[in-house]
Amino acid sequence: YVAGYYNADINRMDRALHPDLAKRAIGKHPKTGRNIINHMPKSTLLEIAKGNTETVRSKATQDKIDKITVTILDIDDVIASIKISSPDFIDYVHLGKWNSDWKIINVFWRQVK
Repeated sequence: YVAGYYNADINRMDRALHPDLAKRAIGKHPKTGRNIINHMPKSTLLEIAKGNTETVRSKATQDKIDKITVTILDIDDVIASIKISSPDFIDYVHLGKWNSDWKIINVFWRQVK
């Protein structure tokens, strides 16, 4: 899903993500500065990725894809927990076996500074 994000490969991302994806990050309220939870549904994530079309097949994009690491934290026959690290993001991901296919159901993430 992360390589699909960098390459604006919406079809690849769509196949990997469950329709009820819950992607969340800790943010700051613009007026109070207090912590808030930013929610991103699947549709928003796909729209953001679609905007990456100018970076498709660039050397910089390929360099980022080459630096993606996936660490399986735990897995059984129907659920899994993994960590995905890329040059721009760290994602903690929950997957579930959905109609015989693995789908990303939850993502808790932050941007790398």
